[in-house]
Amino acid sequence: MRKIVVQGLNWLWLLILCPAMAGTDWHQPSPRAAAPKINAAIPAPARPLAADSFSPTVLSNRIQPEWLLPPQELYRLGPGDTLEIEMVGNPPSRATATVGPDGKIYYGLLPGLPVWQLTLEETRQHLQRGLGQFLRQPPEIAVTLKSASSKSVWLLGRVEKPGIIPLATPVNLIELLALGGGLRAEATGRDRVCDLRRSFVLRQGKLLGVDFEKLFLEGDLSQNIYLRPNDLVCLRPAPRQSVFVMGAVQRSSAVEYAGQMTLVSALASVGGPVPYAHLSQVVVIRGSLSHPSWALVDLKAILKGDRSDITLEPGDLVHVPTVPWKKLGELVEKALHQFVYTVAVNEGYRAVMPGSQPITPSIPVLP
Repeated sequence: MRKIVVQGLNWLWLLILCPAMAGTDWHQPSPRAAAPKINAAIPAPARPLAADSFSPTVLSNRIQPEWLLPPQELYRLGPGDTLEIEMVGNPPSRATATVGPDGKIYYGLLPGLPVWQLTLEETRQHLQRGLGQFLRQPPEIAVTLKSASSKSVWLLGRVEKPGIIPLATPVNLIELLALGGGLRAEATGRDRVCDLRRSFVLRQGKLLGVDFEKLFLEGDLSQNIYLRPNDLVCLRPAPRQSVFVMGAVQRSSAVEYAGQMTLVSALASVGGPVPYAHLSQVVVIRGSLSHPSWALVDLKAILKGDRSDITLEPGDLVHVPTVPWKKLGELVEKALHQFVYTVAVNEGYRAVMPGSQPITPSIPVLP
């Protein structure tokens, strides 16, 4: 079972990254010059970012009205699904059949019967026609879905039973949390065990604009979307106070927030920028994942001494780009995706391998 789940985690990487890489140029830009050295040991005057320095970002995948309705399409079979088949009035004929990797089931005298992407009714008719070749009277066949394995969602993070949840019937976010055993209680008895502001849903590799605070704290059912196969839901554990630094830096990582942390000291904690970093457009992202805001900082000017360093707040995301961006809103959204990919894969590995070393993002976000 452990091997199967680990293999599933490898598929999780592909599930998250393949849609994100489509149409993206992944070449590494040539170095402009040696990376500037950052010396955080020499304190410099710092100022907080003013509120009017931040601009709101509207995610491209905002909640659509149809996401709040249960899917109307019938369940279609796939490899791993288990069926219970019986000829009505003949109890000894009852048997279970699992859809194989080739999409076929085996029952009675029938050779492999292809059922991949068939509904239960279509499968029943297919069985009835096949068995009718061997019997004088066409039998009445009953087919039920015993277990669903071909369609599922990932539920990760601060829940009692993280992992893969089968999706045999329509399930919304509240129902999914119940299937996962609810939020996991902390041994310390803290009230907040989950960082709802940084919890998220990924669909086809893209971040959806679900506001978990509104859903779970305010009971706003306009956020209670129905899940689709291969969706990933992560209820992020409440972290220690930290700042996450990523992008064109030596070591993307969370940095524990201590005292009055500045942008320069945060970058120094991750080894500084790489040689091809574009330091004139460093982005500081603040707020929830559903309603983020961002501020543009000229780190190059700060390092030259032309501008004052800035102070950060716990929970800030700092992204150093590799090339200039004209549409900074797109850069912010790509940086958020890189952050949630990292959280998702780490939570997936933590679910099956407690105590595993954290994985940091190794793929640069390029236009």
